[in-house]
Amino acid sequence: MLAPSDTVAVLSIARQDFLSFDSSATCGDVVARFSDAAHKDDVNFACLKQSDGRFLGLVNLRDCLAEAATRPAREMMIDDVTPLTEDTTAEDAARKVLRTRVHCLPVLDKAGRIRGLLPDQAAYQFMFDMADEDAAKMAGIVGVAHDHDNYMNLTIWQDYRRRIPWIFGLAVAGLAAGLVVHAYESALDVLVILALYMPMIADTGGNVGTQSASLITRAISFGSITTLDAGRVLWRELRVALLVAATLFVFTYLKVYFLSNGAEIPMGLGLNDIGIAIGVAITVQVVSATLIGAVLPVVSVALRQDPAVVSGPALTTIVDLTGLLIYFSVTTRLLGIELAPA
Repeated sequence: MLAPSDTVAVLSIARQDFLSFDSSATCGDVVARFSDAAHKDDVNFACLKQSDGRFLGLVNLRDCLAEAATRPAREMMIDDVTPLTEDTTAEDAARKVLRTRVHCLPVLDKAGRIRGLLPDQAAYQFMFDMADEDAAKMAGIVGVAHDHDNYMNLTIWQDYRRRIPWIFGLAVAGLAAGLVVHAYESALDVLVILALYMPMIADTGGNVGTQSASLITRAISFGSITTLDAGRVLWRELRVALLVAATLFVFTYLKVYFLSNGAEIPMGLGLNDIGIAIGVAITVQVVSATLIGAVLPVVSVALRQDPAVVSGPALTTIVDLTGLLIYFSVTTRLLGIELAPA
């Protein structure tokens, strides 16, 4: 399993078998070394260094192939690169490599000597492994498999053990949702139509909450936002949530008003009132779930926790519980339904 991305050192993912040349090397020297079978790979860059080992710049094999063998490699050197340092984390280093116009960056020690070379392939692989681990955490899987393991290599018992902790814990927490339904059982007896829209409330809340959390988690992982941006994030998510909620309000109201004529409606209530009540409830639920999904990853980062952990089953359980509370409290209040004493 990968260590937290802020603790993995860049040298753990950098190439140690990189090619380096003295400043006096020619293009022919570079081509000859790259032709050596021991160094044949898809990294076409080498480092030029001073006599004391300090980094000068990068040289591209393709540039040398296009020049005379006697031409100094230093004349083909790319020197406008920003090297990585030993104390750079692997995550920061991978992002820098993927943003640079060259396909690799050298890793230097404090004296400027070359310690490694990080190609974009290694950076892509590291970011992929991070995303793979995050996806497992979002699915509520404990103990992500090592790189040499995959789905089919795991035994049934290993697969069970990595899935059951979150699922069992959240199943216990999910009992609270049953208590909410029980508390409002008398409202369901009065107005059966409310039960028909409970799945829609739960699914919609889980969908918008998970969507918001996934987008925020991705933005955090790519460094687009930090905990200092919490206010801007919430303001942005609130505006998006209001637009989504307005759309779903119209859809829900029309669904209730035009497609619920066969439902048993008690005296004193009409489909117009019920449609508005359920529409308002789903509106509040959408806004609530979106903000919960946006704030949990930011709070988890502030508490030095992994935001991916809260972006899966845990979020769904929270949103389901709050959604039922919102749904029943809004509809019973707007429709004037009296609850039977417990």
